[in-house]
Amino acid sequence: ELINFTLMKFEDLHDAEEEPWWEACDQPIDGEKKVMFDHSMFFRRRGDQDLAERCESNDLIPPEGYFTSRGFQQHAEEKVGFKRYVLMKPDASETPFTIDVQMSQVQTLMRYTDYFKLNVPLNSLEMPNKFQWKLVLDEKGKHEWYMYGVDRMLVLFS
Repeated sequence: ELINFTLMKFEDLHDAEEEPWWEACDQPIDGEKKVMFDHSMFFRRRGDQDLAERCESNDLIPPEGYFTSRGFQQHAEEKVGFKRYVLMKPDASETPFTIDVQMSQVQTLMRYTDYFKLNVPLNSLEMPNKFQWKLVLDEKGKHEWYMYGVDRMLVLFS
């Protein structure tokens, strides 16, 4: 009872988003970055002011909302990131294991969890990955031809 009271008091010292006791768990390795899903934006629909502002600055966002993207079903088997845990066995030894998070699981995670964090490969956060996954299904949007040309030119001259 005293341990529970002490832990609750310790938790009360920190905001819900701050969890220093989790800092040592599931740390990203080289070439990865820990990210947290944005629950506040994921299920917003057309007509929401915040979503409209984001759509103005990024034409890759589905106009009906993030959750309507066909990419979740069309690329269901694509790995988005990883969660790592350590399993304590009865003999007191530890077994590390990694769980892959796939595109098909993102909508479920968004619906039933808050502040979900996972480690993602850094190269999946870069723009070229959208072409690899073919998440953009329509014609190229405004400025994409221009940015592609600038990117190719810089590669040629570097």
